Amino acid sequence: MSFRTCWIPFLLCSVGFVQSAEIASRDIYQAIRQNDIARLESFLASGASVDLRDARGTTPLMHAAAIGSIEAMRA
Repeated sequence: MSFRTCWIPFLLCSVGFVQSAEIASRDIYQAIRQNDIARLESFLASGASVDLRDARGTTPLMHAAAIGSIEAMRA
């Protein structure tokens, strides 16, 4: 098996993982913007990372602080 054929499945899986992480990140930031604490807590309970960063490098805690959601900051 050549190097190229070994890496193709790996790359395809990596792309899927990155896309699912981006979707999860987008959903978390949307929950913060909507002050949907129950949804935010469900993401966190399911193992979502609090160390996510958006395209500008903002973490969920920074985003919640900028929006002014104390409840989201506590979560």
